[in-house]
Amino acid sequence: MVNYREILRLNSLNYTQRQIAASVHSSRNTIREVLEVAAKAGGIVNISSVKTCKELSKSR
Repeated sequence: MVNYREILRLNSLNYTQRQIAASVHSSRNTIREVLEVAAKAGGIVNISSVKTCKELSKSR
């Protein structure tokens, strides 16, 4: 299961995509896709409520 909140949290701490992928045990492609969806959403005010990419994309 992909930990979206952790990906966003680590990204906010300026971890590289490779570091995030290693930390959350997901592929770099998954990390890229999550960060792209987050960028399209225009940033997340409350990432603690995000559980899926679908929820992330709805927050636009």
